[in-house]
Amino acid sequence: MKKNKGYTLIEMIIVIAIMAILTAVAFVTLGVIHQAKCNAAVNSLDNQIGSLWIKTKAISQGKTQTSPTSSEPGAAYPLCMQLCKNVDSTDDIRDGSYEIILGYEDGTNFIQKEKVEALTDIVSIKYTETSGHAEQRHSTLTSSPNADGTTDNILIEFNKSDGSVKYGAGTYEVIYNNSTVASIYLDSITGNHYIK
Repeated sequence: MKKNKGYTLIEMIIVIAIMAILTAVAFVTLGVIHQAKCNAAVNSLDNQIGSLWIKTKAISQGKTQTSPTSSEPGAAYPLCMQLCKNVDSTDDIRDGSYEIILGYEDGTNFIQKEKVEALTDIVSIKYTETSGHAEQRHSTLTSSPNADGTTDNILIEFNKSDGSVKYGAGTYEVIYNNSTVASIYLDSITGNHYIK
């Protein structure tokens, strides 16, 4: 009967090589998955901006209702979209992900109609408004940038008459691992938007 004297140096090198190959494949796979999630977030945000523009042009007027903060009955509020970072740990949306919420604004408050979509929690959004145009950032419904330049709450609203942007024109940089994956540019005059 042959005695087992352990394993040889060649066998150990082969095992290490196999482990290195498997680790490299795992890192590549994770990178591809994260890139796909980032691309999906960019496309979803771009699609929702386009959808909001179409809905704004299609509806006959804004929502007619009484504001929770105003006694004025029957005010017409324009349709808008809020992009906000989720911090509510009680819901089923992961903390840190951005939610796209459709609703109305009465000048100072956002009135939620429906949650449309949640973007992946691995990205952050850095919003830079278009310079030289008045009223591109809603003073109370769009938050100031954080220390890292990202923005937690952004209101996007179009003018029904000509499709121009009332609030939210500018560049939306989708950030992953402190680097920009892609940017969405929203033109203030035409309401056109594209990924760059």
